[in-house]
This record gives sequence, C-alpha cells and structure tokens, in this order.
Amino acid sequence: MAPPGFKTAAAQEPPSARTVMDPFHVVALTAGRLDECRRRIQRQTTRGRGRKDDPLYQARRTLRTGANPLADAQAAPAQAARLEDLFAHDHHAPLKATWCIYQRLIQAYRAADRGLGRFLMDQAITSLTQPVPAGLEEVAVPN
Repeated sequence: MAPPGFKTAAAQEPPSARTVMDPFHVVALTAGRLDECRRRIQRQTTRGRGRKDDPLYQARRTLRTGANPLADAQAAPAQAARLEDLFAHDHHAPLKATWCIYQRLIQAYRAADRGLGRFLMDQAITSLTQPVPAGLEEVAVPN
C-alpha cells in the first residue's frame, strides 16, 4: 500500500520536514485501537457482535471517557463500577491494558506543564516500542 500523498510529498520535497501529529489525532487513533480491542474481545467471548445487553457493548462510551471526568461527573459511580466489573474478568485483561495506554496519552496531553506532558508522552511512546504480550496486537507498534 502506498503512503498517503501528503506524506510522500513531505518526504520528497523539503528534506528537513518531519512527520508530526496533533493531540486530537493521536488520541483519536488510540481510541480507535481501544474500540478494535473491545470488538475483538466481544467477538471472542460471545462469538458475535455486541448487543445492547452485553457489558462490553454497554461500556463502549465509558471506555472512551478520560479517567478524571469519571471521578468528577455525577454519573461517575455507575461508570466506574461498570469499568471495574469489566476489568474484573481475566479475558478482558487486554482491554484493560489498552485502556490504560489510552488514559496515559490523555493524561500526557492534559498536563498543564508542557515539560511534564512531553515526559509522560515520551514514556508512553517508549513503552509502546517494547515487545507486547500476546493478545495485545492493537497496541503493537508495526516495524
């Protein structure tokens, strides 16, 4: 598959150009991986798509919520309990690991101090370049 046009143009024309991503797209891409992990586990455990009564399907929006708003919102106890129930099952461990990575990226971008945010993001990226255990293919960085 050929790279997108803008990436090809940036690599060919200005030799000093670098590929950068803004916070919105980094978080959006990570949220997409979180959704992929949730759907994969849903298919493995129920042999099908999520239905309205399935816990993984019900938690899809809660999983995309940042951890801090969960602590502050009025609906936080129900959402926190839903996550706790989800993560209590051993077969949901890959989902919990992916969710934790998603939360680390959000925390890095929400840091008030840019230096702290950069440090947190560097740690998150470094941890993603390490080999990941089986079952976490959504967070594996392609070579």
